[in-house]
Amino acid sequence: MATLPIKPLDGAGGYLRWKESLLLRVHTLGVAHVFFEVPSYCRDRFGEFCFDRSTGDVFLEQLAHAEALGAAAELSDGAMTFELGSKIPLAMSLAVTGGEKELESIWEVARRVVSRGVDPWYEYRDDDGR
Repeated sequence: MATLPIKPLDGAGGYLRWKESLLLRVHTLGVAHVFFEVPSYCRDRFGEFCFDRSTGDVFLEQLAHAEALGAAAELSDGAMTFELGSKIPLAMSLAVTGGEKELESIWEVARRVVSRGVDPWYEYRDDDGR
């Protein structure tokens, strides 16, 4: 298969022309469908994502990975927050404040927990095991 050279984007002024040129070439090669499959693929990956119960910086890296998958899937912050609420530790989920900036609130709580050296997955149980 012969490849068609694509002129590199040279500054913001030529973006629209570059974009049209790129789209024309990927349609010509028959691979344009890949651009439109990425969000649904990422949506599936985001839905399947699970934290591995790590702590500290690894937990924050996993949170960043989950957010990146949600962004690539073109999910709104509200949809991401709703889905993450069932994936993050329960105590952390309960500490998240509602409102417009729920995703930022998840990050704020996660950073606070990690900076204090607390295991986010720890579940308090009283003497009766509850």
